[in-house]
Amino acid sequence: MHRYGKQYQYFQQIVAVYESEPDNYARLSGLMQGMQETGQPPSEIVKDLAPGGRGKLDK
Repeated sequence: MHRYGKQYQYFQQIVAVYESEPDNYARLSGLMQGMQETGQPPSEIVKDLAPGGRGKLDK
């Protein structure tokens, strides 16, 4: 559960930077890399995003 908390913190930071400094690619890239280092997100979220996962992005 701690891992998911860290992922959520990274996600919040990414959104904040993207909204305030969308051209700050170095910072966004660093935050995304940090988030990736925490591992896979919860499968419940991934299935909603992945093609064929019958999530909201499927047509």
